[in-house]
Amino acid sequence: MQSSDWKLVAIAIGTGLRRGEQFGLRSDQIDVENGMLTLPLPKGGKTRHVPVSEEAKAILRSLDSFLQSAWVFPGLREVTQPMDSRAFLRRSFEPGLRQAGIIEACWHSLC
Repeated sequence: MQSSDWKLVAIAIGTGLRRGEQFGLRSDQIDVENGMLTLPLPKGGKTRHVPVSEEAKAILRSLDSFLQSAWVFPGLREVTQPMDSRAFLRRSFEPGLRQAGIIEACWHSLC
C-alpha cells in the first residue's frame, strides 16, 4: 500500500467515519483547528459532528486536494468527482490486508 493510500486508512481510524462519509467528504465540512467534521444528513438523517484525532488532523493538513477539488479525496481521473471507494478497496485496501496477512477484516473493522 502506498503512503498516500495509507493516509485514507489512517483518516478512517482517526475519525471512525463510514466509508461513504469519508469518500464523500468535502473540504467545507472540515474544521481542522477545532478538530471537528460536520456531516450533514448522514445515514441517520441528522447532522453529525465527528471529532478528529491529532494524527487525522495532521494528515488532513498535509493534503493539497483542496487546491484542485471540493472533495477531500477527489477522483483519480476526474477531480470534480469524489474518489470511488469501491475502486480504492479493490486497488489498495484489500491487497494491503492480504499482504499483511489480515483476514476477515473490512472497512468497518477500522472504526
